Amino acid sequence: MAKYYIVSRIGDEYDLIKVGDKTKLEEIDTYTLNFKNKEELINNINSNGNDISTDSDLFIVYMNKGEICTKEILYESDKNFNIKENIDLSLNGDLLVCYPIFKEVFALSKNIEFSNMMLSSIYSIYSDFKNLVYSSHKSIENVKFNKNNAWLRKSYNNLRDLCVLMNDYDKMMPKRSFIFLGKKTELEKERRSIFTDLKRNLTDSFGQLSFIGGPNNYIHITELHPDNIPDRHVLKGGKEGSIKPQLSIEMTTMPDMAMSYGSTEYKLDLDSIKKVNLCYQSKGVKDNATKQILRFLTSDYYMPGEAIKYKDDKYYIDFDVFDYKYSDEEKKELSSLMSQKMMGLVKGYKNCSDRMKDPFLSGNSMDILDQDRNAFRRDIKRYLDKYADKNSKSINKIFRFCQVQKEVIDNTKGRKR
Repeated sequence: MAKYYIVSRIGDEYDLIKVGDKTKLEEIDTYTLNFKNKEELINNINSNGNDISTDSDLFIVYMNKGEICTKEILYESDKNFNIKENIDLSLNGDLLVCYPIFKEVFALSKNIEFSNMMLSSIYSIYSDFKNLVYSSHKSIENVKFNKNNAWLRKSYNNLRDLCVLMNDYDKMMPKRSFIFLGKKTELEKERRSIFTDLKRNLTDSFGQLSFIGGPNNYIHITELHPDNIPDRHVLKGGKEGSIKPQLSIEMTTMPDMAMSYGSTEYKLDLDSIKKVNLCYQSKGVKDNATKQILRFLTSDYYMPGEAIKYKDDKYYIDFDVFDYKYSDEEKKELSSLMSQKMMGLVKGYKNCSDRMKDPFLSGNSMDILDQDRNAFRRDIKRYLDKYADKNSKSINKIFRFCQVQKEVIDNTKGRKR
């Protein structure tokens, strides 16, 4: 069964987001349908300690027959009708309540612009459903299910794709469909810039530190914050036809406390994290490994500014910053992986970053700090390049530190303890 993830992309850089331990499309929709738009969704993701830009392109990815496929995120909307009710039905393998959504699509199909969109390859509406629309002369009263198309009544994918189509149509109006479809085509081309890297990472498994590229962050959403969730959702019905309608209007009240995903307590197991020896790897692999280490060490998400401290003429790692209770043995082992030289350079970089957040800083001071921070970054890179080339033991230690810390943070950040 395909596993679905949310992607946040800017250019050819991206974050890969997992909703708790859930990888089914219905379960991701359960999360995103609590928000009216991308901005609300990003605010909720960031409320768990992340830093996704509101300019990001958000969409869903999954593997199908070895290739990356995409779906648009489904937000709360009047056009979604009873989609929330159908999530539970789909997860249970029951027949879906199709009539309200089918009825609206049939009515809209009489509009030439909507019809153009539905027939476009941009939308993955099943051909059997499109045949149903046109063979019935766009009248739902003429619809008859038989053994060849009855499966449509259990297809959650098709039902939610129809909702995406209707929502896009609402956003498009009153413009022409060919302009809108052209922009969607260009967007799909832009998204393909990360497909090769995505394919490799989804094949290897979520959250593994990659030698060759990979997302900026693996984000694990563990909670819904109730302040961002609407109090209730109205499920709409329709008049009786050949497809049995949902006649009653139901009110689904959202929980008044945080909905928790993946609540199993995480426990670090150092022995389960495979050690990597870069010594016999090619130069390309080493270069990509140092790139990943540099990205990790300069990340505020994985290495906050206060993680490295200085006392008694010595740098040390303050493990309390990471909000995880390490054992004394784990602290000792992880501390041994980072040299004083490396900790000093990372601390210098972080100090510059923290000082640049001062809102009262002059433009000249900001420029100087930016130059200093870039100098520290170059020094970190030179340090990594040097030891990747000449001292595999040192680079292996630093890579090991990043491996373990990434495992801890991806599994704990944002959780209440």
